[in-house]
Amino acid sequence: TDQVEDAYAGTFDDFFREWMDGKIAFGSWMEHLASYLPVFSTGSQVKLKDGRKFLLIFYEEMVDNLPGVVDKLVDFLQIDNVTTQQKAELLPTFKFAAMKADLDRFQPKSVQWMNRVFSFLRKGVPGDAQNHVTKEQRHEFAKRLREHDPLTKALDGICQEQVREQVQA
Repeated sequence: TDQVEDAYAGTFDDFFREWMDGKIAFGSWMEHLASYLPVFSTGSQVKLKDGRKFLLIFYEEMVDNLPGVVDKLVDFLQIDNVTTQQKAELLPTFKFAAMKADLDRFQPKSVQWMNRVFSFLRKGVPGDAQNHVTKEQRHEFAKRLREHDPLTKALDGICQEQVREQVQA
């Protein structure tokens, strides 16, 4: 790839193509998601065969109900000494605006563009990716997702509707 000292030298279209082909750092995104198929099939919480626990949270959930997601996370981690007031005081630090204000902390180090035009943290709005990818790229993504049968079945009913909406746009 064109990753040199934590910077990506190619265009977004180059990156998209390499990402679709699993040729970027960390390999195929779809294979990565497929490795969590047990979680998708059993709900938001699951105990993996090796004993690890896993909690699945969607960004849309965080946007729609951040306090509820924080409660879910506190329960999952079995933290019983967090007060309602402490959670209320911490909530602003969990919001997108706080992340955007501290880009050095939240911008990925593994993939950055050398020209710095693209920002990993854009608007914090679900579905905004469709403003950055072409219709052809959306179709290519949907096609590849459909070809990955186990992953498609697992995502059906969870976020397949969002994929359909993006393809139609």
